[in-house]
Amino acid sequence: MGEICYPLYVKFLYTFPRGTRPFPIKRCPHLLKSCLLVEDPLFKSEAIRYIRRLKRDSHSVESHLLLEKLSHETPAELPAYMWDESFKLWERFCTAQPYSDFKERLYMGECALEDTFSYLYFILESPNIGDLYAKMNYSSYFVNATIFLDNVEDCPVVFPAENMPSLKGLAISSASYYSFGGTLPPTLEVLAIDNGIYPDQIDDIDKSLPSLEAFICRGTTNDCICQERVCSLLPNMLGMLPAKNSFLGYTTWVGHVYYRDMNILSEICEVSLPERYQNRLNFLQAEEQMAFKAENNSYFNEYP
Repeated sequence: MGEICYPLYVKFLYTFPRGTRPFPIKRCPHLLKSCLLVEDPLFKSEAIRYIRRLKRDSHSVESHLLLEKLSHETPAELPAYMWDESFKLWERFCTAQPYSDFKERLYMGECALEDTFSYLYFILESPNIGDLYAKMNYSSYFVNATIFLDNVEDCPVVFPAENMPSLKGLAISSASYYSFGGTLPPTLEVLAIDNGIYPDQIDDIDKSLPSLEAFICRGTTNDCICQERVCSLLPNMLGMLPAKNSFLGYTTWVGHVYYRDMNILSEICEVSLPERYQNRLNFLQAEEQMAFKAENNSYFNEYP
């Protein structure tokens, strides 16, 4: 693929009845978003400058994802960092609807189980995880959960291997440095931790979490101790830089992400093209889609 992707026509060779011939079909328009923007007279030079600027920042996750949204060739090397303000996944965990509020609305008949939010927030005030699991297991609609450990008894918190819920995402936060351990649901694809919780407290993390795609450690440090525990399962790592308006300098990481492959990064890092670019792309793409359908309809009318 060249530096700028231009429209191409490709021929698909099918088996046709004798006397007919293969016909050219234009590539699906959604693969040509970058070309549409670059070839558009109103945006051509501006779009080229924008793409060049993204390619100069080849080490950030944001640039990789934005180039991908443009269907442009992404840098060959893996990204090394992302900005904290792009970490919208953590925000979704932290601002999840409290389970107590959802339970009250459910009891009052104001909602049904089907109305369960994608993210729910649970506060654990005792070391009994079993009771918490019972709350999660009564509904298959619980997909992502935040568990805040506020253990007033200051007893060890151990996650049992029995009756584990089928969660996809889990964030564990703590009010203090409580003793923590046990086994987590093997269905987890994303696990996020902070404040005194470490992967070495999880039994056989590399074997007990076979579906894990990303492990996120929140903590202001340049020397994260999580890597040696998760590297066999999640070989790639990137750091999180402080928000651009933060009092922290850019020489300090505010977290690390360990991941299996690039596909999961679009769920962790949330970025969007400038609104005017996106609006223009949507318009050009719709026009291209209409032209695509008209062209192929005319062929089939000509060669029934």
